[in-house]
Amino acid sequence: MKSHFFKLLTFYGVIILGTFLLSWLFSYSQFKNILAEKGVYFYTLDSLFRSSAIQNESRQTPLINDSLKIEKVEDNTTNVATEYKYKNRNVSYKNRVNLSVQNKILVDSLLEKLNHLTCFYGSSSSLEAFFQGLAKSKRDLLRIWYYGDSQIEGDRITSHVRTALQKQFGGSGLGYLPLSTPATYMNVALNDYSHWVKQNCFRHRKCKIPFYVSGLTFTPENINTNSKFSIDIKKWQRFKSLKLVCGTDSIGEGRLILYKHKKDSIWDTAIVNFKTKLITEFQLLDSFRFGQYEIKSIGGYSPIYGYFLDGNNYGIQLDNFGIRGHSGDGLRLIDNGILHQESNRLNAGLIIFQFGNNMIPYLKTDEKSKQWVLRIFKGIIQKYKNQCPASSLLLIGPGDMGLEESDGPKSYESCAVLNSWLKEFTLKEQVAYFDFYSLFQESGGIIEWRKKGLASLDGHLSPKGQKTFANQLNQELLSAYSAYQIITGNKVLK
Repeated sequence: MKSHFFKLLTFYGVIILGTFLLSWLFSYSQFKNILAEKGVYFYTLDSLFRSSAIQNESRQTPLINDSLKIEKVEDNTTNVATEYKYKNRNVSYKNRVNLSVQNKILVDSLLEKLNHLTCFYGSSSSLEAFFQGLAKSKRDLLRIWYYGDSQIEGDRITSHVRTALQKQFGGSGLGYLPLSTPATYMNVALNDYSHWVKQNCFRHRKCKIPFYVSGLTFTPENINTNSKFSIDIKKWQRFKSLKLVCGTDSIGEGRLILYKHKKDSIWDTAIVNFKTKLITEFQLLDSFRFGQYEIKSIGGYSPIYGYFLDGNNYGIQLDNFGIRGHSGDGLRLIDNGILHQESNRLNAGLIIFQFGNNMIPYLKTDEKSKQWVLRIFKGIIQKYKNQCPASSLLLIGPGDMGLEESDGPKSYESCAVLNSWLKEFTLKEQVAYFDFYSLFQESGGIIEWRKKGLASLDGHLSPKGQKTFANQLNQELLSAYSAYQIITGNKVLK
């Protein structure tokens, strides 16, 4: 009798153990996905342990956008893989709601459009923090900081990215503008007075004056005289406010800012809009009026950092932080306190870095060069992760560049090598990456882009090329965002 009992116990034990082993096998193998695609679903260990919790959660029915038609999905949701990776694109997400088969197909179709963008759902330092900000942009102003070299200086590329995002999510104005710039802006004209000393984090590494988040600082040549500067806003530009951001003086009353329209005879006094130990922000205008404004800075020892030409307190604003010749390493010299404070105050949801092309002509492809490059970019990424923890980070890789040789123009070998280094680095750091080099290559590389009038041989984009690149970047960002909307149970944007 006792022997029979142990045999029965052993039999049931084997059955239970076999069931759990099968569950484990299907949980961690490709067979589960193969069966799911055929409409056969196997209850895994994960689903068994979580099924009771899921049943108690309130279900949100996602909305989908199929050919611009919004419709509700029937509540026939099925539990799919907890983490799903789309093909070999290094795009992954963790499901927040149970996805129907129809919604899973829709997410796949959106991720299929990410030909050049790699991102990681579930990592705030990738694009998730930015997507969360986009969802709130109808009531809060969400800023994008776009760092780069001469490729973006003078609002090249960034004007197209800003316009498209503001059209979809709201917002107006140009965002940050330096006090002066050698590049031409179409929407404003900035002064270049000789009595202002301009320093940037790339060329002036021994500067003892704090660099603003733009990597720039402006100081009067003679602090004992009143310094003037001006901004000319073109009539087709729309904005809500004009502000001037400066350092905060620790001595006496500090700085007084006076301003007037060129057609006016009376000077107005700018009011202090925001002040800490690090910066003081002056409000010059709180309503739209185009034309040239003369500005006087009276007293004060601290630097002036630049303007903010913004719209209403909602939608999208993109700040252009371009410094020609820059390879990115100078960003590590930006004041940490200012960076941390301003990323919070200005709600910087996404920080973009587009560097690398200035390295290409001199870059070797050996291991020593690789480690040098990775030290630079690791220093940048770690700094911004530490000081801007609520911001998403996106690195845009180098484009293609060429040189003239005796047998004709050729592309630099180092373009492909640097791109592969940075892709490997961002994958490890879980930072979003846009493969600019592959965008070039899919249509013939730098030689073909030059023939089509999209770029010069040195890699600089023409106006047509700038628009082509910006459109592709925007399209892939929005596709990734729409996928995020579905997997978090929210509606997909029209």
